[in-house]
Amino acid sequence: MCSVIFLLVLAAFPALISTRLVNSYDNFPEESIDVRNETSLGPYSTMDDTSEDAMDDTTEDAMGDTEDIFGIVNQLISKVTALEKTIKHRCHTPVAFHAVRDGAVYPHLGVYQHVVFSTVLLNIGNGYNAYHGIFTAPKAGLYIFSASILSDNRRATSLFAADIVRNGYVLARIYGKGVSGYHTQGSATVVTQLRVGQQIWVRLNCCANGSLFGARYTTFSGSLISVLN
Repeated sequence: MCSVIFLLVLAAFPALISTRLVNSYDNFPEESIDVRNETSLGPYSTMDDTSEDAMDDTTEDAMGDTEDIFGIVNQLISKVTALEKTIKHRCHTPVAFHAVRDGAVYPHLGVYQHVVFSTVLLNIGNGYNAYHGIFTAPKAGLYIFSASILSDNRRATSLFAADIVRNGYVLARIYGKGVSGYHTQGSATVVTQLRVGQQIWVRLNCCANGSLFGARYTTFSGSLISVLN
């Protein structure tokens, strides 16, 4: 769609220039158009000083109008270039995903094990892998990610700590601990720049053989904010 819009703009560009040139030509003084007819009186004619001055003035006016035309063309080129950049920026293909964990309990997680959000509700751009819980950037740009985790409510497995990581580097941490049979929810949001192929995921940091609660309380989502060149 965006390519079509830009092609239409390019197709209209010569017509815009032609229109501006015609308008400028219509504004030329009549003296500049008829100057040869008025001054070419034959091989035996002479031109007095007054006629020469008038011709010089007319020529200067014509040159000034020509400069105006080039100015108009340059302005149109600048506007089309700016429009091209705007179209490319606004019409980039979006990248976004939203995945959740279904089921009541997600048990027996090990330290540094990926938290897999297996139910995918949105995956524009196909960056998120529901089998490994990893998002891989299909485009370079500025991204925002958010993860929310609900603890289990059994005493032995109610404590958890998790990380949002980029290629193994910790960007943010999430913590929760259920108390007296109640759940606790922790969440974190990060904004980060990614190159094509860089990855984001959530991993358990503590504790071994831990359990999380699902039922769509445990979620992971992200979106491309802006494309970077």
